[in-house]
Amino acid sequence: RPRPAWVRAMSQTAASALVRGKWAKKEPALVAWMHSEDPLMAEVMAQVPFDAIVIDIQHGHTRTTAALDHLRALQAVQTAHPQPAPFVRVAKNDLGDIGHMLDIGYAGIICPLIETQ
Repeated sequence: RPRPAWVRAMSQTAASALVRGKWAKKEPALVAWMHSEDPLMAEVMAQVPFDAIVIDIQHGHTRTTAALDHLRALQAVQTAHPQPAPFVRVAKNDLGDIGHMLDIGYAGIICPLIETQ
């Protein structure tokens, strides 16, 4: 079955290539979680050579409206190491919220409350 366009777009982002490559080889990725609402913290964390940084909207103090500021802060940092892939944990499993986060440029989405059998 064909994958939706947004899934194809997410899988092709350069920012997440390193993380996807490590996962494909069954290697761990160094990932940081951020709960602060201050985009300056995202900028500081991007100085560390993490493979990815997750902005936690579900449990953190960050709100959906501030997610763009955090993403801009992550992307603005110039470092000697590759920029960390920007991931976001959305507040709820809502296609509108997920699509919005992908539209503004997040390379990966973590959805809460997914139940499998």
